[in-house]
Amino acid sequence: MKRRFRYRCLDQLGRPAVGELAAESREEAEQLAARWGRVLGIEEIGATQGTLSAAESVQVVDFVAELVEARLPLADGLLAIAADAPSFRLRQALTQLAEELQRGVPLGEACHRAGVPPTLERLLMAGTQTGRPEVVVHEYAQQARSALRLRFQVLSALAYPLFLLAFGLGIAGVLLVLIVPQFETIFSDFGTELPWLTRITINLSQFVQNYGLWCLLGAILAIPVCWFVLPAMIGRLPFTRMVHRIPLMGGAFKAVGISRFCHLLAISAGNRASMPDALRSSGLGSDNAVLEEAAEEIAIRIEEGDSLSNAAEDFPAMPPTLVRLLHYSRNQKSLSEALRAIGDWYAQRARTQGSILIALLEPVIVLSTGFLVMLFVFALFMPLIKLLNDLS
Repeated sequence: MKRRFRYRCLDQLGRPAVGELAAESREEAEQLAARWGRVLGIEEIGATQGTLSAAESVQVVDFVAELVEARLPLADGLLAIAADAPSFRLRQALTQLAEELQRGVPLGEACHRAGVPPTLERLLMAGTQTGRPEVVVHEYAQQARSALRLRFQVLSALAYPLFLLAFGLGIAGVLLVLIVPQFETIFSDFGTELPWLTRITINLSQFVQNYGLWCLLGAILAIPVCWFVLPAMIGRLPFTRMVHRIPLMGGAFKAVGISRFCHLLAISAGNRASMPDALRSSGLGSDNAVLEEAAEEIAIRIEEGDSLSNAAEDFPAMPPTLVRLLHYSRNQKSLSEALRAIGDWYAQRARTQGSILIALLEPVIVLSTGFLVMLFVFALFMPLIKLLNDLS
C-alpha cells in the first residue's frame, strides 16, 4: 500500500521546492524526490506524528533510552512496558513502535510513525553514523524533560495571575448579580434622580444578568480558540511573531524556544551531524515557527557554500549571543559545549521573566479588583447619602 510523503529539495537552479508524492517506503520516496533535485527532507503525511502530547513523547523517549542503555531488546521491552502504560494513547504508541521495529523499520523512522517528535529521527541518524545511538537517545530524553519542565514553569507563572483575575471578576459578578438588584428596588421606591455612577452600575448589572453567562462562556472559549484555532487561520509564523510582541510573556516564550533550539543543536553538533541537517532538526524541535524558518534559510545558505556565522548574521530571529558564538567556535566539540551554556542561560532568562511577570501582575490585579469593588460600593451608597442630605 502506497503512503503519501512531503519532500523538500533544491531544484537544478538551487531554488527550494516543496511537493508531495506517493511511495511504498521512505527510501522509494527519496529516490522519486531526487528526480526534482537534491533532497533536503522527507516527511510522511498521515502518519501518527503529533498524536502524542509533549509529556507522553518524553515518556516514550525515556523508555527507549532506558532499554537502549541497558542493551535490552527494544521491541520486546516496549511491548512489556506497553502492557502497564497508564494511558491508551501511550500504550498504542509503544505497541506501534514495537511492531515497527519487529518489521525491521529503523528506530528513527519507527519513532516518527509512533508519534514521537521527528527531531529524534534525525538525531538518531546522526548517532547511528557515529556509532552512539544510545547516547543520542539519552541526551534527547534529558533535554526533552528539561524543556517540558521549563515550559510548565513559564505557563504556571501565568496561571496565578489568571486565577487572581478570575477571582476578582467573580467577586464583581456576585455584587452585580445579587447585591445591585436589591439596591435598585430600593432606589425605585425613593423616586429621586440617581447619580451618574449609580446609573452606570445598575445598567452594568442588568447587562451582566442578561448576557453574563454568554460572556463567561465566550471568555472560557477565547483562550483555546486563540491558542489553537488562530494559528491555523493566520499561520504559525505570523501567530508566533504576534506572541513574541507581547510584553514579558512574549519574551519568556521566545527564550524557551531559543533554549530548546540551542540544546538540540548542541546534541547534533556533539554527534558530528551535518550542520544543515542539525539546523533543520533543531529548528523543527524548537516548536517555534520563527526559529524554524530562520534555521531552514540558514541551512539552505550553508548548502549553497556560505559559512554558518555569515548566514546567521542575516536573520534577526537568531539571538546576537548565538551569532557571536558561531564566529569564535573552532570545532564541533567546543560549539556543542558553548551551545549548552547558551541554552541554559536562555532557560534561566525564561524563568526570570516569568517571575517578573508574577511580581508585576499580582499587585496590579489585586489593586484593580479592590478599586472596582470599592467603586461599586460607593455607587450604591451615593443615592443614600443624597437622600439623607435632601431630608436634612
